[in-house]
Amino acid sequence: TQFQVSQSRDVNNATVAAFGRSDFTTTQNQVFWQNDVDTPIGVALFGVERLGQKVQGSTAYTVSERSITSAFAGLNGQAGPHSWQANLRRDRNSQFGSSTTGFVGYGYRISPAWRVHASHGTSFVAPSFNQLYFPGFGTPTLQPEEGRNTDIGVTFSQGGHTVKLVHFDNRIRGFIPSGPLPANVPRARIDGWTLGYDGTLGGVDLRASIDAMDPRNELT
Repeated sequence: TQFQVSQSRDVNNATVAAFGRSDFTTTQNQVFWQNDVDTPIGVALFGVERLGQKVQGSTAYTVSERSITSAFAGLNGQAGPHSWQANLRRDRNSQFGSSTTGFVGYGYRISPAWRVHASHGTSFVAPSFNQLYFPGFGTPTLQPEEGRNTDIGVTFSQGGHTVKLVHFDNRIRGFIPSGPLPANVPRARIDGWTLGYDGTLGGVDLRASIDAMDPRNELT
């Protein structure tokens, strides 16, 4: 059993010639409780979380605080060449309502060196206070992003070296691009490949990766 109470505080004081001085303080208070239980089919986990977010400063935001109450459960296990993972989470956001997200993954070890794996998950990302309300930058009508993400890959590991090739396909409703005055993209898709390497050579840890992706607005 793990119980945690924490607070993070971010203070930003900026002076810009064209706009003058601006001060912002963002505070997050978190209460977290998780339990891990050994079972015949793996390690089961379940818990709850409460997160409070508040912003204050020289700009008066339309909404300056919100809370997210969450419950979650999961299972991680393996038997012989098989490994699996499943997670489910329910969030209640005081600003954007409730959402349910989940993840399932499976791996199979073909040989001591080769392993194939696949996973599918969903995501929910609420816009930040700055994306919503910052003057000249935010859009108060922004809605959360909702995604469906699929990965299929193969991994080779031997002699302290690991090479992984993964094909990914991420489909997002309401994608929020970066930059000023963002607007939800109704349907966005990011698919492609990632090739990665991790290893040790002569006492030096090495890591490299390359991505080939095709991000696009599916409407246009």
